[in-house]
Amino acid sequence: MPKIVSSLKEFFEAHPNLRVATKSDSDEILKFFNESQMQSDGFQVSYVRQPTFFEFLNKTTKNYVVIVNSKGPIKLVATVSIREGYIDGVKKRIAYCGDLRATVSPMMAVKWKRAFNDIVYNIKNIKELNADIVLTAILANNIKAKKALTKDNFEYFSYKKLCDYEMVNILYPIITNRLYDVKIQDCDQELEEFYLQTQSSQYFAYDLDFIKSLANNFIVVRDKGQIVGASLLWNPSPSKEILIQNLPLSLKFINKVASIFTTTPKQGEFLKIEYLNFLRFKNGANKEKIFMSMIDLLKSENLFNQKHMLSFANFKCESIGSVNYILQDKTALELYQICAKDEAALKLDHIPGFEISLV
Repeated sequence: MPKIVSSLKEFFEAHPNLRVATKSDSDEILKFFNESQMQSDGFQVSYVRQPTFFEFLNKTTKNYVVIVNSKGPIKLVATVSIREGYIDGVKKRIAYCGDLRATVSPMMAVKWKRAFNDIVYNIKNIKELNADIVLTAILANNIKAKKALTKDNFEYFSYKKLCDYEMVNILYPIITNRLYDVKIQDCDQELEEFYLQTQSSQYFAYDLDFIKSLANNFIVVRDKGQIVGASLLWNPSPSKEILIQNLPLSLKFINKVASIFTTTPKQGEFLKIEYLNFLRFKNGANKEKIFMSMIDLLKSENLFNQKHMLSFANFKCESIGSVNYILQDKTALELYQICAKDEAALKLDHIPGFEISLV
C-alpha cells in the first residue's frame, strides 16, 4: 500500500532519490531533453524552451511541479501541471502528466515506478496538487512508451484510454470554400456567451478567462447571424518551439509538393506553427463546413505563406469530418486517464477541452 502523504514535502521525504527542479536546473534539463529527443516513424524533433524550461509552464498554468533525480546529472524529468477545467459543467482540478524523459539504471527505474505510484495515488491528498482527475497523452506509434506505461504493471492504478486523436498539420489548402460568414475578431459578449454555452457539455473545458488571457485573436463563424463555430489563433512561441531533427520520407514528399504553393519546413529549422485552439461548434452544426470556412479565411489572410503549418487536434470521438483538397500531415496520438484500477474512466462523446498547444 502506498504511503499516504499530504504535501510535496512529505512526498520527497519518502523518495529522497527525487527532488523539485528549480530555475537553476533549466539549462541542464534542456540539455537532457535534447539528448533524449522524441521520435515516431522517422519524425524526430527536439523542443526548445526560451528563455528557460519553466517559461512555458508559467504561461500555461500557475500550479505545477517539475520532478528530477536528486543525485548526479539530470537523467529523469517529469512534470505534473494542474489547471481548472469543467466536467459535466462543474469546475474541477485537472492534472496533466507530461515532459516525461528518463534514461536511468534499472534500480532507479524501480524507484521511479514506486514514486510515480505514490504521487498518482496521493494526487488528491497532496495539498499543492489536489487534483480530481489525471490525464496524459502518448504518441500512438511510440511503442516503447506505450508498452512501459499502459501495460498493467502499476500496482494501484492503470492507464485507461479515453480516445484516439490526430494532430493534423495543414501545410497548404489547395481548394477551399467559404460556406459561412467568417471573420477574425476580439472576444465580445456574444462570443463569450457562445463559449460558456459550449463548455458546459465539454469535458476538461478551459475557463474562458484563461482563454482570453492568451490572446484576443478569435476566428468566428456565423450562419444567418448566429455563431456556429469559433477558435482562437495562438501559439506558444518562443516559450516552446519545435526544432526538426529528421523528417520521415512521407513528410518530405508532402513538403516537396507543398513547396510549389508555400514555404515548407526543412530539417534543422524551427517549425513556424499556428494553432487552432479551443475549437468549438454549435450542437448539430456542420463541423466540416464551418472548419473549411475558417481555412478559407486564413488562406485569404495569407497565413499559409507566413507559417509552415496550421495545426489542430481532430478527435475520433467527434471528428470534424473528412477534409479534402488539403496538403496535410497527421500524427496519431492517444489521450489517457490515469486512475485507480477499479475506477471507471470517463466516456468521451464530444470534443474534449484538450489543447495540443498547451501540453
